[in-house]
Amino acid sequence: MKKFFALVLALVMALSLVACGDKKDDSGDVTAEHTDTTTVAVGAVILARDDVSSDDVYKFVADIFDNAASLTSSHAKYGELSLEYGASITSVPYHPGAAKYFAEKGFEVAAVKDGAGNTDSRNLRFVTGGESGTYYAFGSVIAQHATNNAGVNVVGLVGNGSQANVQELVDGTADFAFCQSDVMAYAYNGTRLFDRQGRGLLHCGRPVHGAGADRHHQRQHQDRG
Repeated sequence: MKKFFALVLALVMALSLVACGDKKDDSGDVTAEHTDTTTVAVGAVILARDDVSSDDVYKFVADIFDNAASLTSSHAKYGELSLEYGASITSVPYHPGAAKYFAEKGFEVAAVKDGAGNTDSRNLRFVTGGESGTYYAFGSVIAQHATNNAGVNVVGLVGNGSQANVQELVDGTADFAFCQSDVMAYAYNGTRLFDRQGRGLLHCGRPVHGAGADRHHQRQHQDRG
């Protein structure tokens, strides 16, 4: 089985839900009460195809972390980024460009992908999440800031979930992808969603949701127009 991608960084996506209920005061009156409660934190990663250049990945990761503190007003998720956590994954090797950045900041990753990154710079596509969701909003801000400031051209695209995003990397219709950390491990090891019994995306050549190159060309024109 071909291992076609490498890890760029890890992050925690803290999800908040509104807890709704009634509150009775001392007089017996009942009033509606609404509070925001953080209920779960989801481990997420950004993956890159092996054929994304090390220089592009380095610039992309550096732009994310070096500017995080000043970009929380653009998206609150910047405030949740951690260099230590970003470099902490052990189940999948890191792209050499990402490993270089983390090493410069004093964090040695567990493994680096051999042979990845030996390519020239090119325009890059970052598949994120649903158009109304956090992954798309955050990913679009990341892509736009990197394009405007880091010397790397990245466009943020709508995604259809972790499994479909991995398929986009397989098909070459995306270069970076948001993915939940458990799905990343399944994809890299060819297990569960990506097993060898024909259900897995690593062993087929078609998009899961018919989300191929035409959708991406349309989306790029929309984002750039």
